[in-house]
Amino acid sequence: MNTRLLLILAIAGTLHAGIASAEYDFFAGARYPGPTKKPGVGLYKVKQAGGHHSPGYQRRVVDWWPRKGVDIIEVKKGMPLRTWTLRDRKLDAEVCRIDSQAGSEELFRRLQSTQPRTFEAHLIGFRGVGNEYGNPFGITGYFCTPVVLRLADGTKRCFTRGTFIEEDEKYILDLYMREMKKLRKKLSPLKYELRKSTLSRWPDNAKPGEPGTMREESEHFVWVSGSQHAPNEKESPWVNRDEPEKAALFRKGALAFGEYIWAYQEYAGVLMPYWDKKDKHKYEVTVCGTYRDGNKWLKGYAGGGYGGCGIKHALGGPWSHGLMHEWGHGLPMQLKGQNGEILADACAVVDDPACMAFLNNVKRPYRHTFHGAYPSGFFYAVMGQDPNWGYCMVATLPLGAAEESFFHTLARLGEHRGLFPNGVRGAGDMMGEFAARFAEFDCELRDDLRRTFVSAKRNYLEAVDRKAGLYRIPWSESPEAFGSNIIRLVPEEGAKKISVDFRGFYDPVTHGDWRACIVAVGGDGKVRYSPLWNKGVMEMKIENGDRRFWFTVAATPSALSDVPTLFIGRHAYRYPYEVTLAGCRPGTPHTLPGDTDDYDLAHLGSKRKWNATAFCMLPHPGDTHHAKIMRKTIPPLR
Repeated sequence: MNTRLLLILAIAGTLHAGIASAEYDFFAGARYPGPTKKPGVGLYKVKQAGGHHSPGYQRRVVDWWPRKGVDIIEVKKGMPLRTWTLRDRKLDAEVCRIDSQAGSEELFRRLQSTQPRTFEAHLIGFRGVGNEYGNPFGITGYFCTPVVLRLADGTKRCFTRGTFIEEDEKYILDLYMREMKKLRKKLSPLKYELRKSTLSRWPDNAKPGEPGTMREESEHFVWVSGSQHAPNEKESPWVNRDEPEKAALFRKGALAFGEYIWAYQEYAGVLMPYWDKKDKHKYEVTVCGTYRDGNKWLKGYAGGGYGGCGIKHALGGPWSHGLMHEWGHGLPMQLKGQNGEILADACAVVDDPACMAFLNNVKRPYRHTFHGAYPSGFFYAVMGQDPNWGYCMVATLPLGAAEESFFHTLARLGEHRGLFPNGVRGAGDMMGEFAARFAEFDCELRDDLRRTFVSAKRNYLEAVDRKAGLYRIPWSESPEAFGSNIIRLVPEEGAKKISVDFRGFYDPVTHGDWRACIVAVGGDGKVRYSPLWNKGVMEMKIENGDRRFWFTVAATPSALSDVPTLFIGRHAYRYPYEVTLAGCRPGTPHTLPGDTDDYDLAHLGSKRKWNATAFCMLPHPGDTHHAKIMRKTIPPLR
């Protein structure tokens, strides 16, 4: 990044930080903190054999949980305390079909079934963008902003649209609008103009319904379109021959939504379009599917790049995943070592976590966390809840020109900002934390994740010497670099503790290293973790009422190659390992009904993104000592 851009970011960051510190900041969670670590946020505590820069495969133990600011949230002055009420839990389509874009949803679930429908919690802030217009052609007249609440036990959770009753959602939206108005006053005063080519190619020469073209403008955006409902388009919310009043509201909502995205991301620290250019042009959105000049259909679906995008009109509305995704294609994010679609999807999740664009990660966690193309941005969503990185980390981290992957960038920034003394190994610790949280979806987005996917794909261990407790990961299941395994552990009858002796199959050519963790779910449904470690023995005490245990492993090479294809793709390196277990044995890789405490109220409709696949079929639970209990409780749930 050149000196001029760094200066722009530094000035903007100083301006924002100085103003926001005078009052409670509901958008603080999105912001990249800058060149230093954030005060009051816990860091990893590491014991590294031979020192932080010791060569080779040496024992490393990382105390990472619970961390202040991530797992333990203090009440701060300015956090509203409110009694919140969940929407009716009944399978009532009219009550629960809140998201008109996914109108087939039958049930919205966010909290465990043991959680009261009404509860008290502090509002920490917003995680995404809302809109007062909603979808005029849908059910709701507004688009509720995702909020992060501090629950009574001190943990934080994100609640997306459709979670709460209308009274609570109207409260959220009203607060969001007031805070957004204040936030927008703090933004850059730069003035943006239309391109000359826009003026010539898209004359604003027609009213809706008349032959010609239209331009709809706001401070930073211009939406260009045909001015008529295309004869071959059944749905046309942008210009609609039958309901022109709703179409007018739709357009207003689209302009407002674009400006809210701009404000949210600029405040977070994103290098906005044209900040690095001499001329400041408005971001141009072409509304595909409309009819121009009385004779031309604007074909196309969606596509984007720097300074503009095209979106099918049904995707261009004020709740749109389309705009959020295509906008992401034009941001200066780390494109090396991963597909741009991953980044664009991750950018959409920044603005609306309900997108749940994580399918690749959930189905194939053993692959590099940024493998494939579409939805593989789960790492950003989980690690972004750490205030030292921020929700918008996918787009805010300043990239180095020579850095070949996002983990190169994490390593440099983490070390330079004082988050960890060895950048590469510290980035590996982040991956180890991510893998551990993956086992139970233990993050702010947990409840949406459980509703959408139920669980991640589990792995299995094959026996080498069952009597001695020796097992290994099959080569086909072993993780790629920055991939992970999630393996069920079943305690032996009468065992007081679980013991895992871990040994990675070290290869100096691939810089082999790992981060393992033992994960337990207590009788109260709360998750607890062992320290991360990479070699030798780790133990966890079995407590009365414990429901289940997991063993997670992340592949975390101790050096990063300048050839990303060695870490990701068809010929990526694998990082196999073996373990000696005591007090437990490996369990089935299948997902069981008891794996999710609120499974009885998880939506299992035909539109489920993950449950319909083979890996998430639910056999009768028979390989745990809880099977008898589950056999009694499952039939009533059917």
